[in-house]
Amino acid sequence: DDEAPGLEFSLIDGERVSTRCSLWSNEMPSDIIIEVSRIWFEKNASYEEASAAQSEFHLVGDDTSSSSLFEATDKDLCGRLGKGKKMSVMLTVDAVIKEAHKTSSVSMHIGVVCVDWAPKPLAIPPAATNAVSVKDHGPLLLQDMSTIKFRGPFCYMENAPFATSISIEPSAPRVGTPFEVVYRVMNKTSVHQVLAVALQDTTATNNSVLVAGSVKGELRLSPKATQLLSYTAIATKAGKVSVPSVSISSARYNTWLVKGTEPSELYILP
Repeated sequence: DDEAPGLEFSLIDGERVSTRCSLWSNEMPSDIIIEVSRIWFEKNASYEEASAAQSEFHLVGDDTSSSSLFEATDKDLCGRLGKGKKMSVMLTVDAVIKEAHKTSSVSMHIGVVCVDWAPKPLAIPPAATNAVSVKDHGPLLLQDMSTIKFRGPFCYMENAPFATSISIEPSAPRVGTPFEVVYRVMNKTSVHQVLAVALQDTTATNNSVLVAGSVKGELRLSPKATQLLSYTAIATKAGKVSVPSVSISSARYNTWLVKGTEPSELYILP
């Protein structure tokens, strides 16, 4: 669907996004069939040259050198569209802001989906084949496929000011043995950052894990610096247990880096 109303994405540089592309024919007689031979992807539309100079979309798939999303074979019925029929393909891309524009944001469409198609001629009924010299009638038999292009959804792309990850050390904790829950926070900007950190309080509902560490405080990050946040825990029983989550937020950007609203679950070895 070209330019679906109200459909817009917000993407972070390097984020992977998937969208479903659906094709169907409008107002077509029941005896007419459209044959789709190929569906392929263009990174950028020609009318978005300014945005294309700042960012692009990399197609994700088994063969990254090919732009094809679908190619019909001789016996393939999937590419035949009749009245009331629909076909869908999945488009998965990585959003990339080019290095020279990492500090800026850009708005553009997620590439262009191109469809090569042709109408399928109608066969002459067997009873009339001896009376005429042609074998087909109806839509003209085209020597080459026609191509129609659909813009992808509109998106707003920006470079994330922070990067975060979480790990458990050791990765397979045991009962009665201390382990650490570690959050790695990276400041990707060129300015000092102050982040608010809060550990979720689960003492009233969770008796399976004992926790030691700072409950609430601030984290100060130098430009382009990475720091680790951690708390120590000891499990009192084996099996699946819940450990407190951590909330990390930025007042400068008025956003969450990590929004720890629910406890995290992990498996404790005996």
